[in-house]
Amino acid sequence: MSASRTAGSSITQENTRSQRLLSILINFPFFGIPKTYLAHTTKAGEFTGRLAGLQDAWQTYTRQLTREYSDFVLAYELRPYSATISFLAVPDIAESTKALGIMSVFASLGSIITGIFFAWRHHRQLPSSHALAYIHNARTSILGLPGHALLLSLPPVFLVWSVLTFAAAVIVYTLQTPVNGAGTTVIIAFFAVMLFLLVIGLYTFSHIWTWKGKRASNIE
Repeated sequence: MSASRTAGSSITQENTRSQRLLSILINFPFFGIPKTYLAHTTKAGEFTGRLAGLQDAWQTYTRQLTREYSDFVLAYELRPYSATISFLAVPDIAESTKALGIMSVFASLGSIITGIFFAWRHHRQLPSSHALAYIHNARTSILGLPGHALLLSLPPVFLVWSVLTFAAAVIVYTLQTPVNGAGTTVIIAFFAVMLFLLVIGLYTFSHIWTWKGKRASNIE
């Protein structure tokens, strides 16, 4: 009994550490994007007692993923990729700016490749046995459903990193190649205002669907 208790406590500590690690990865380098995929994956894996219901939920889940990867990620990813390639063609560009531009290209390629593969892999309407195997493997993997959600969020996460590194390259290029007069100051001020509005918008719409305050507890 004491040995089983010790083993159980060690497993609990490992689970707590893995959950903390996943929480850090989800909220910081992955920008909280996997939370949406985790919610959809959990809903698609709910078994209500009817195999037909599970199959319908699976088809809805795969259609949503395929549409998102095809219409959103792949459509919008080509634009920053082409813009970055054109930016790297600017003559006499600094090494730091070039490095950030190349990082943006790599992130764009990662988003395109993973988006194409994920869209192709989830596009096929497989039988219910494959859906059960998919859900079982996702739940019993090393990191569980949160880890699976991390993998599903790779295309949009790569897209965000591509945009961020491209923006950093433009800022570095502006600082290293000052514009005549007060042009550099105006550009930096404009970027600061845009960044402030962007942060406010992202924060607002990331919490807009969550109940808050005392009214939320009363409604629930």
